[in-house]
Amino acid sequence: MRGTRVAVLVAVIAGSVFVGHGSAGAVVRSGPRYMYAGHGYGTYIAGGGVKVGKTANVVMWCRTKPGIHHSNSVGSVQVPGVLQVGEVVSQVDGTSLAKGAGKKAVGSVNLQNLSLIGGLVTVDQLKAISTTVHTASGFALSDAGAVFSNISVAGQPLPLPTQIPDPNTRVDLPGVGYVVLNEQTRISSPTRAVLAINLLHLHVTLDNPVLGIKKGLNVVVGHASSGLVQVGGPLGGTAYTSSLNGAGLLSAGPAGALYLPCAGTDGKTRSNNVGSLGVPGVLSIATGSNVGKGAVGPQQVVGDIQSTAQGVRLLAGMITADAVNAHVHAVRKNGTRTFSDLSTGFVNLVVNGQAVGGDAPPNTKMEIPGVGTLWLHHVVHTKHGLRVTMIELKVLQAGNGLPAGANLRVASAQLSIY
Repeated sequence: MRGTRVAVLVAVIAGSVFVGHGSAGAVVRSGPRYMYAGHGYGTYIAGGGVKVGKTANVVMWCRTKPGIHHSNSVGSVQVPGVLQVGEVVSQVDGTSLAKGAGKKAVGSVNLQNLSLIGGLVTVDQLKAISTTVHTASGFALSDAGAVFSNISVAGQPLPLPTQIPDPNTRVDLPGVGYVVLNEQTRISSPTRAVLAINLLHLHVTLDNPVLGIKKGLNVVVGHASSGLVQVGGPLGGTAYTSSLNGAGLLSAGPAGALYLPCAGTDGKTRSNNVGSLGVPGVLSIATGSNVGKGAVGPQQVVGDIQSTAQGVRLLAGMITADAVNAHVHAVRKNGTRTFSDLSTGFVNLVVNGQAVGGDAPPNTKMEIPGVGTLWLHHVVHTKHGLRVTMIELKVLQAGNGLPAGANLRVASAQLSIY
């Protein structure tokens, strides 16, 4: 019997630049680009009062350059009353074909000695290999290399027409539910292709007190997926309210950090807000807001991200501002990447008792006696994009509660298109 519709866990998808404040610059790349995607794991359990995360989990994506290899393994997996598995090895690879003829993404998983629900289902070996290739002829998907060795249900060998079950073969389990063997989902379009495989997917549809399992239990064993997606370029984006590095016990990572995923947000805005940040005598911020969005398509990438902080007070009032804002916008269209600094700057900025009239120009550098170097509206051109940090203090002389070498940032936003 074959299932006509299955639920598959898919964990793949879905140069130099010059910019200035209020201005934009560009660099041109030609030809379509394809992002590698791949995923592999041994087991995953959810529902029916049981939750166990993915074992031997390994993921590949966000990269367009070949030469990717990741692997993960575990010696055994045991969940009492649900499953027992021997060694699990998962692997993902992204390579180029010979002589630049195309790209290949591969996800694989190999498991030994599976027992489900106290031996209700047993298998000596399960192996899946999902392969996606793109050449001048287009996309091709393959599940070649699969292994299903000695499958038994309720102690009886399961007769199969071949050594490998047909895709989405369903086997009913009386008093329990059903299991889908070689569960597959294939996606193919002119701009992307994905093949996701679950070697075995158990669906418990009935409570069974004798076996100790409840309705709703889902067990996935042996997931492998691969994909290639045409993109204008993977997106990278980060915004945070403050960070303090190199300050010993006072050090604090990015507060209120917002990260944009490499495949974008489908144009939907995401945010992360914080309130009442403080390190006594060093840092006080009343509120902070970090928002961003991105859309990644075959020909165009658009990203927008900004960080805003209100009620900023640094070094016991040596530096204050009612509000600061860093804002970066990026576009890649028809091979051209453009980055823009749209930051609105400062409101009522005061440094060492002196009001800084108007908006400090980009890369304003000030030396603060007895402290170090202060950058206002610090604009940095990275290899693939632009970062704007509205306040960046590099401590050169210990004092004011900070050691030499400490770095304090407030309101930072960065975008990259790879």
